[in-house]
Amino acid sequence: VGVCSFLAVLLGQLPGDWGFFTSYLTGGIVLVVLAVGSTAPGLLQVFIDKFSQIHPDYRERVVAHEAAHLLLGYLMGVPVTSYSLGIGQEHVEFAEAKIQARIITRDLSDSEIDALAVVAVAGARCVAEVPRG
Repeated sequence: VGVCSFLAVLLGQLPGDWGFFTSYLTGGIVLVVLAVGSTAPGLLQVFIDKFSQIHPDYRERVVAHEAAHLLLGYLMGVPVTSYSLGIGQEHVEFAEAKIQARIITRDLSDSEIDALAVVAVAGARCVAEVPRG
């Protein structure tokens, strides 16, 4: 998302209609990926497989990302219901049905919101901080 946004702003500086057209086209990439991922996630798996062949540390990064969610969720007291590290199935599930109902009714305390925020950003932070090599 960040790369596409940055690229759209840069391309928006092109002269004439080119700036308008290319910035909207580039910004639309995020929407296309979201639409394909929502309707046919198997199609995205093909691109993920190709990407992981080009970048062999991809699998290690995904495992570290999910491990960070699992560990921080456990440490912050967010109930973990399941997890999977299967290829293409990597995820950590929390007791989200109960949490979602409480979010809708605005029944979460500040400390619970803080815990959920920490768990949400844990994966990206772990991948960014852990040295590879």
